Amino acid sequence: NYIIHNSFYNVGKKNERGIEYKHNKIDIRQFHAINLGFMLLKDEMECFYQPTEPCKLHIPTEKYVLVHAAQNWASRTWSAENWAELCRKLIELSYVVIVIGKDSSEVGFFNVQKPVFNINVDKCIDYTNKTSISDCWYLIDKCHAFVTMDSGLLHLAGTTDANIIQLGSSINPEFRKPYRKGSQDYKLKYVSGGCDAMCASNMKWGVKEWGTIQGVPPLIGCLEGKQSFECHPSVDMVIKAIQDFDNQ
Repeated sequence: NYIIHNSFYNVGKKNERGIEYKHNKIDIRQFHAINLGFMLLKDEMECFYQPTEPCKLHIPTEKYVLVHAAQNWASRTWSAENWAELCRKLIELSYVVIVIGKDSSEVGFFNVQKPVFNINVDKCIDYTNKTSISDCWYLIDKCHAFVTMDSGLLHLAGTTDANIIQLGSSINPEFRKPYRKGSQDYKLKYVSGGCDAMCASNMKWGVKEWGTIQGVPPLIGCLEGKQSFECHPSVDMVIKAIQDFDNQ
């Protein structure tokens, strides 16, 4: 017998006391714990995953960079042009590059389509829409570096010992970076752009009663009023972060 506990039923809704759980302002692991009536310590927030099947895809023996080129909320999504430029430059630097990701959608209080980008770059290995979770785990575990936004695969990567590059977004990374060995910085580099307001996680925009825009996903435009999400890093910043792993 199993007890099934649903955690995300309060997202975007107020409870009987008029309190709304702000998904973008809560550590994603503590969100579930709070709903169960407790809090977790740092060393209790490390996840464990064991693949359920062998990897069915070829894993290169050469040093390779794995990229997760998928769409998400606008505040978290790098453009297709950025992903393509990253792949081209990495190949020019003699890295093997593999692209993963699956078309998906988020259905619930918000409905968001999350297709993968078609990265048409010569010599780039395209495994998009071809992987299981187990395949992804093996590919992440063996890579030199894994580049991803805040996504489900970011948390899967946290169950490996891989080097991780997390792309900057409007959400405070302290609420999303996976814990490994009691640290959020173990083999993980958070690469952000010029803006560090983290507006989606900033209570300045997070309370409807203040008469301002509510910083709840999906965030369509920058709450700072900027034309683009300056929290996103440049391609060259991401490449430098990958090369820093070479020197460690």
